[in-house]
Amino acid sequence: MTTFATTLEAREEIAEGTMAFHLRKPSGFNFKPGQAIDVILTLEVSAPQDQSTRHTFSIVSAPFQDDLVIATRMRDSAYKRALKSMTVGSPVAIDGPSGSLGLHKDPARAAILIAGGIGITPFMSMLRQAAKVTAELVRHAVGDLSAPIFYVAGPPGMVEAMRQTLSGAGIDDDDIRSEEFYGY
Repeated sequence: MTTFATTLEAREEIAEGTMAFHLRKPSGFNFKPGQAIDVILTLEVSAPQDQSTRHTFSIVSAPFQDDLVIATRMRDSAYKRALKSMTVGSPVAIDGPSGSLGLHKDPARAAILIAGGIGITPFMSMLRQAAKVTAELVRHAVGDLSAPIFYVAGPPGMVEAMRQTLSGAGIDDDDIRSEEFYGY
């Protein structure tokens, strides 16, 4: 992965206890919908690799958009307290992109997205990017769900339960893509 310097451009509460953070998209930073970045805060810590300064977040914005947006539940941790207290214009570093929970390449196959809690974040990027498709393609995909790909993201227990449910319904494991989010 590559580290980029950037700044906090804005922050907003998007739901009770959940905030979105808008970062300036660095020149040359490219990603695919569904990928994540590590956000590295500039904090005074005893060791440069102290885990309290780094956290992985799915990117909520789409690749064609001008800024990078992440969203998170605001749990009571040192990292999230520091993130919330940052002023607009504060420097941060991002490392990435990473992750392989991306849309499949066959637009004729529908995608069914199943998310639990903050697991919605990688899907937001996918949906924003897919919204650039034509109305005809959207009508076609909605009208024919004969061979969809299922995407599941969220807490580990929810992801496992959904995988078992889908498998029990006869869905081939190759048609189920998932990602677990721990500690949110």
